[in-house]
Amino acid sequence: MKSPTLSVLLLSTALVGCSSGLPDKAGPAIDIYPVHSSLSLQTDAKQVTQAQSSLEQFLAQQHHQLTTQNSVLYWSTKAGERFALKAEKQLRKLGVAPESVRVEKMPAGFGQHFDFKIEIVAHRVVVPLCDAVNISRFSQESNGCVSESLRWQSMVNPQKMLTSHPILSPEMTVGE
Repeated sequence: MKSPTLSVLLLSTALVGCSSGLPDKAGPAIDIYPVHSSLSLQTDAKQVTQAQSSLEQFLAQQHHQLTTQNSVLYWSTKAGERFALKAEKQLRKLGVAPESVRVEKMPAGFGQHFDFKIEIVAHRVVVPLCDAVNISRFSQESNGCVSESLRWQSMVNPQKMLTSHPILSPEMTVGE
């Protein structure tokens, strides 16, 4: 009688003693926000020189974003289309890859105040603040948080990690 009771007791002690008791670690809480940079211009004959200088200033300010992110050149009139094609050539001269620039007609309802618009969609990663790791404490919840946060912040195109996410809407994929 002692033998089965003792073996059950030893077996249950061994099973409980070998379990870690730590909860599973949840994945990092990372938010990715699209950041839109745009410039809208009138490109009619009276304002084309002013529009060109404004575009050159915008391209100089946003050069890093233009070379790493995708951009869209929208037009709504014939003058806007000519200006968009010239802007596309100017972007290529600045070293922007041809596959990262699209030229499209403005969607209806955009508003007819402007006939040219350049838009860059960059994605900003927001990661949680991490506490310093204390090596004298075991089973810390935030262990590894710093390296994971830095990895996500170093990504050039973090939105590509989320392309299979069901919440993403079609307008959020403009920057891909």
